Amino acid sequence: MCPHCGQQAGKNIHVGVTSTVNVSPSLSWERRREFWEVNWPWLILVGAISVTSPFIGLLIVGAWGVVVGFFIGIVEFVVGAYAIGKVREITRGGSK
Repeated sequence: MCPHCGQQAGKNIHVGVTSTVNVSPSLSWERRREFWEVNWPWLILVGAISVTSPFIGLLIVGAWGVVVGFFIGIVEFVVGAYAIGKVREITRGGSK
């Protein structure tokens, strides 16, 4: 159907395509692998800090025990960042 006049038939439309770019087929691929990596010495240290910090606070008793427990928690948080981490391996290839 013609968008201008509304006729169903009677119009011929010719389309021509010219290309000056050479196109060559290529193949590319990507492989992703994600996993959690555990650093056991750091993880054991985090566990030891978690178990001993309440007893240290109990020995110091009072407000100082809270302050010391707070700082031990900060140290544990920093050490925990080294204990477990997510690893993403990306391998790319192709036919170029």
